[in-house]
Amino acid sequence: MISHLLKKIFIYFLIMLVVVLNHIPMHYTLDILYPNLLFLIVFFFELSEGEKLSKIFLIFCGLLNDYLESSLIGLTSLQLIILSFLMSKNMKALEEQKFGITWAAFTVLIFIVYALKIIILSIFYKTSLFSVRLLLELCLTITFYPPAHFALTKMFYFRRKYNAR
Repeated sequence: MISHLLKKIFIYFLIMLVVVLNHIPMHYTLDILYPNLLFLIVFFFELSEGEKLSKIFLIFCGLLNDYLESSLIGLTSLQLIILSFLMSKNMKALEEQKFGITWAAFTVLIFIVYALKIIILSIFYKTSLFSVRLLLELCLTITFYPPAHFALTKMFYFRRKYNAR
């Protein structure tokens, strides 16, 4: 019981750490692309058996991320809630699937979340906000999922098993 509680606390701490570390000012002028680690971690822990994340916590993390990013307040919260909702609906279909299927599901869900972001921002700013930078971030996030998934699987013991194929 206590080990499960400590595991939950560590998971929430890890997510908060990712939100804060994404916005630490760097001492260089280049605007470097990086994968959206917040979506990677939320997808992974929603996928893992028995580790459902609190929706209130996801809303709080999204609001904090939007505040630190000086972005449209509530957009990241909406994306995280939609990602969590879609994961809960597809959880049964993803159980005991090979990793390729899981990665394909991640790709589809992240594409939906990014498309939602583009649509909402385009409506809010009354102009098309599709950019190459956003597309590159999407591709980088999808590409970075396998190493992040396997690293998190090694860090945490989950009952979920993947076939090698």
